[in-house]
Amino acid sequence: MLEALNLLVVLKGLGGNYLLPRDTLQRIVNFSAGRQLSYFEIVVLLYYVESIPSYAVIKKLLLASIKERLDDLSDIRSSAEKIYLFLDVMTCPFVEDKVKSRFAVALYKQINKKNPTPSQASDFMLRLSKYPWFVSWKDADFLSSLEKKELLKGY
Repeated sequence: MLEALNLLVVLKGLGGNYLLPRDTLQRIVNFSAGRQLSYFEIVVLLYYVESIPSYAVIKKLLLASIKERLDDLSDIRSSAEKIYLFLDVMTCPFVEDKVKSRFAVALYKQINKKNPTPSQASDFMLRLSKYPWFVSWKDADFLSSLEKKELLKGY
C-alpha cells in the first residue's frame, strides 16, 4: 500500500491532468466497512483529494474515518499515530474549521477536565493550527515529511 500512496503523491505533484478517476482511486484504497485507514492513508488521501468536487465521496469517507479515530482522545498521550493525526488534521487546509473546532474542544476538555469558553476554544484551535506539525501541506515538502514519518518506528 505504501507504494500506491507514494505514487498518488507523485501523481498529485504532476498536476491536475494526472489525477486518477474517483472509481480508480476507490479501487486502490480499500474503503470497506470496518477497515480502519492508517495515518498515512488518511494524510496522503487528504492531500490528494483536497476539496476537489469529483472526490467528494472519498473526502466524506476520510472525514468519517478521522472522526472515528479521534472520537476518543483518552489515549492521545500514549498513541503517536493519534497525536500525529490530530495535529496534522488541525493544520490541514482541506478540513473545515468546524471539524477542527470539534477536535480542539475535545482535546481541551481532555487536558483541562472542563469545557472551554468560546474564546478559549477559538484561541486553542488557532494555536493548534497555526504552524505545521508533522506534515507540511505544501507540495514541495509533503513527500519528504511523509517519508520521515515512515522511518519512525514508534508505532
